[in-house]
Amino acid sequence: MLSKITEYTDYCLICGKPAEIHHIFKGVKHRTLCTEDGLVIPLCREHHQGNMSVHSKREMNVLCEMLGQAIYERNYLISQMALPFESEDEAFDRLSRECREAFRRRYQKSYL
Repeated sequence: MLSKITEYTDYCLICGKPAEIHHIFKGVKHRTLCTEDGLVIPLCREHHQGNMSVHSKREMNVLCEMLGQAIYERNYLISQMALPFESEDEAFDRLSRECREAFRRRYQKSYL
């Protein structure tokens, strides 16, 4: 499975132990979107399902969701860079808003 967050999908993003894949956003629909968008992260069993995991610690989950949204918006921004703009500042402002809205449309919420 392709991850846009790290190329090292065999090792936990947090501790470096052997990993399994975690889909960042919850729900069946979002799991499919995460797979399509590469919004998956490798986590070891403890960080995925254990006592200090993304599924049991709200803070871990929130950080993963923020990371996922930031990566989505970065990739959206990169895909739009070839479009012509009036000025550099206007381009940045417009694209920043478009990136956030594109994420909201796709995942129905903003985590940033």
